[in-house]
Amino acid sequence: MRTLFISLLALFICFNAHGQGVNFDNFSPLQSSGQLPPQVGMTGKDFIELSKENVMSSGGKSNRRTKKRFLLVSSYAIKEFFISGQVLFNDPVTEYVEKVRKQVTANDNALQEQTHVYVVKSSVVNAFTTNQGYIFITTGLLSKLENEAQLAFILCHELIHYKNKHILLGYLENKKIQEREGGYRKATDIDLAKSNFSKDNESEADVDGLAMFLTTNYDIAAINTTFDILKFSEQPFDDADFSSSILETQYLVFPEKYKLDEVDEPQGEDEEEEDKYSTHPNLKKRRLDINDNTSSLSSEVVGKRKLFLVSEEGFLNARKLARFDLCHTNLIERDYDRAFYNAYCLLKADPNSIYLKKIILKSLYGLAKFKNAKQANELARPYEKIEGPQQRFNYLLDKMGDNELNVVALRYAWSLKALPYDVEIDAITNDLFLELVKRHYSSKDEFSAEPYKPEDEIKDTTTVAIEAPKESAKSRLIHKIKRNENPENKDNYILYAFVDLLKDTAFTNTFRRIEKKSRKNEGDKGDENVSTKSNEDMYNDKLDTYALGVDRMLVVNPFYLRVDERKKEQVLFHSSISAQKRFTNTITKLAKRADISIEVIDKQSFADSSTQAYNDMAVLVNWMD
Repeated sequence: MRTLFISLLALFICFNAHGQGVNFDNFSPLQSSGQLPPQVGMTGKDFIELSKENVMSSGGKSNRRTKKRFLLVSSYAIKEFFISGQVLFNDPVTEYVEKVRKQVTANDNALQEQTHVYVVKSSVVNAFTTNQGYIFITTGLLSKLENEAQLAFILCHELIHYKNKHILLGYLENKKIQEREGGYRKATDIDLAKSNFSKDNESEADVDGLAMFLTTNYDIAAINTTFDILKFSEQPFDDADFSSSILETQYLVFPEKYKLDEVDEPQGEDEEEEDKYSTHPNLKKRRLDINDNTSSLSSEVVGKRKLFLVSEEGFLNARKLARFDLCHTNLIERDYDRAFYNAYCLLKADPNSIYLKKIILKSLYGLAKFKNAKQANELARPYEKIEGPQQRFNYLLDKMGDNELNVVALRYAWSLKALPYDVEIDAITNDLFLELVKRHYSSKDEFSAEPYKPEDEIKDTTTVAIEAPKESAKSRLIHKIKRNENPENKDNYILYAFVDLLKDTAFTNTFRRIEKKSRKNEGDKGDENVSTKSNEDMYNDKLDTYALGVDRMLVVNPFYLRVDERKKEQVLFHSSISAQKRFTNTITKLAKRADISIEVIDKQSFADSSTQAYNDMAVLVNWMD
C-alpha cells in the first residue's frame, strides 16, 4: 500500500495558477480570491454570540437547554465547515450565484441582508442552509442546471428554510420526539414522526418558496424541470455517446466484444417512491403541490416570464466553471470513471484543453493503479449499475485485464508528451512504465514492432517448444501468442499497442531505463564499479539523529477533540479548542527538542491569514484525504 500511496501523489497535485481568468485550455481548479470573509476567522464562540439572541427568542420559551445545545453544536459545525477548504469565497461562480440570490430577495430587504450564498466544491447534487442564513450550493448541483430560473427556485426553497426557522425547529422537534415529550408520549414509531415533520417542512419550503419565486419574473416552467434534475441526479451532466476511439490508435484497437452495442436508458428516481421514512416527499407529491398552486395563473402572465434575469452568459460561464471543476473533485474523491466521462463530455466543446486531457490521464492512471493492486472493484462502478452512454466506458473497463488497462493508460500518457513539458504527465508516465515492467511485461521485446497481420492470428493455443537459443523478438512474440500465456488477454491485441512507438527512440530509451531500474530494485547489483547508498541505508543513517529519519516536517490540521463518555452530551466543544491549542504547541515544542524543522498549517487559526494560505490549506487537505 505504501508504494500505491506514493505513486498516487501526482493525482492530487493541483495547478498552482491563482488567477481566476477563464482559460479552459489551461484551466485551474476553482480557488477563493480577494479578502477572506470574517466567518473564516471566527471561533465557535463567535458564531454562538452571533446567533444567540435569534435562537433563544425562537421556538417558544421552553426548551432553553435544548436551544443552547443547538447553538453549541450548530455553531461549531458551521465553523468547521467554513474552514474545511470546500467552501469558495469571491470566485466567479459564487459571485454569479450571489447575484441570483439578490434577484430573488429584491422584494425582501431584511431577508437579503440576513442571508448569503456560498458555492461548495462537492460532486453531491445538493443545496442546504444554516440557521445563521448561510446557503450552500454544490458544484455538483450547479453542473446539472439548465437555466437561471432553476437556480432561482432552488434558492427560494433554501431561503424559506431560513426564514421559517426550519433548521432550529427541526432540531427542537426531533429532540421532543426522541425524548417522547409532549404529544409524542405515546409515539410508537419515532422515525416515522421525525420523517413526517421533516416532510412538512420540505413541502412548506416548496410552497412558500414558490410564492417568493412568483414575486420575480422567472419562468414557472423551470420548477418542473428542476424536479427532473433531482430525478436524474445520479446521471452525468451530459450524455455524450462514448466512443472507445479516444483511447485507440492505428495499432491499438479494442476487440469488438469490448464494445457495448446497446446501453440502458436512464430511468432516474422513481417519482412515486415510498417516502414513509424519507426526509422529503416523493417527486410526484412535490410536483402536484407546485401545480396546484400555479394552475390558476393565466397563460398571459406565464408567457411573459423569463429563464434568465441576471445574465444568460453569466449562467453558462458559471455552469461551465462548475463542470470543469467537478472533474477535479471527482479525482479527489477517487471517482475515476465519473472523472473520465465528465472530461470526455467537456472535450467535445474544448478539444484542445490540456486540463481535460490530464483529467483523463489521471483517471486512467488511478484506475490502472488500483486494478493492478486488485482493488478496481472499489473504484469503477459495475457497468450493470450504470445507465446511459457512460455504460459503454465502464463496460470497456470491465472487459480489460489489468495488463491491458496499464498499456492503454501508458499509451495515452505518451500521447500527451507532445504537449509542453509537464511534471505531472512525466511522473505518471514513468510510473506507468514501471508498473508495466514490474507486473506485466519485463521487456519491450514482448511487444510487436510490426503491425498485426491476419496470419499472426493463431488458433492453436497448444504449447510450442522454443528450440532456437537466439530467436528474433518477432519469433518470441509469435511463440508467446501461441502459448497464450495471459488468459485475460486471449485476443493478444494489446501486444500490438506500441508498434509505432517502438520506432520512437525516446520511447524505447525510456522503456530500457525503466527495465534497468526494475531489475535493480529486484536485487540486480548492476555495475559493480558504481557505489551508491540505498534509501534504506540513508534512512538508517538518519536514525542516529532523528527518530523519524527526517529533519523537516509539515503538520497539516492537527486535531484534538475532548469527549466525556460519562455525560449525556459527550463532546466537549469549548474545552476542545483550548486543548487543541495546547496539543499544537506541544507538537512544536517536541519538534524543537528533536531538532526537526517544523511548519504547522492549522485551519483553526485563519483569523489573520491570507486567502492564499487558505487555498494552500485546501490543496493540502484534499491531498491528505
